[in-house]
Amino acid sequence: HKMTNLGEIIKEIIKRHAYGISYREWNAGKQIDNHMTNEGFNVNEYLDYETGFLFGGNRSNCGTWMDKMGSNGIHGNLGIPSTPRDG
Repeated sequence: HKMTNLGEIIKEIIKRHAYGISYREWNAGKQIDNHMTNEGFNVNEYLDYETGFLFGGNRSNCGTWMDKMGSNGIHGNLGIPSTPRDG
């Protein structure tokens, strides 16, 4: 079992983000968010090499579990997050 220090972990995280990451949230589906659309569970992030900023995420995904996912079909906000994670 190899020991790793915090600096190595941070370097690996930055490296993987620079190459781009794509994933589907673990246990995705109605069991973790009853109102999120299927698309909302897929996340794609990439580095803009010209600016150095990370972009991506998903417009159909809430920022955190504390943020509100739209839940009213009558008023047209069902499955639309109030704070999308697409920065």
